[in-house]
Amino acid sequence: MNHNDMVRCEVSMPADFVGDVMAELFRIGSAIQGMRHEESRTLIMVGIPYGSVILFEKWLAKAFCGDATSTLLPMGGNSAIESPSNGNSGA
Repeated sequence: MNHNDMVRCEVSMPADFVGDVMAELFRIGSAIQGMRHEESRTLIMVGIPYGSVILFEKWLAKAFCGDATSTLLPMGGNSAIESPSNGNSGA
């Protein structure tokens, strides 16, 4: 995989962290693909450059002490953001 190839990722955080997370995602050259709000949390579907994934995950853990998480997703198929009627309650 090339250093600049995009990796699909879903980032989950409390709603009040969205601004900081979005700023960091844009700083590392990510492509926002969608966003959804569930109760007090926000989910962001994003393409992150392969070479930045580990650094972003470390930044996320340090900046928010575990209150924000990221999950790598398979390259194909639907996600909870792309198909919100899939029955997931977010719990």
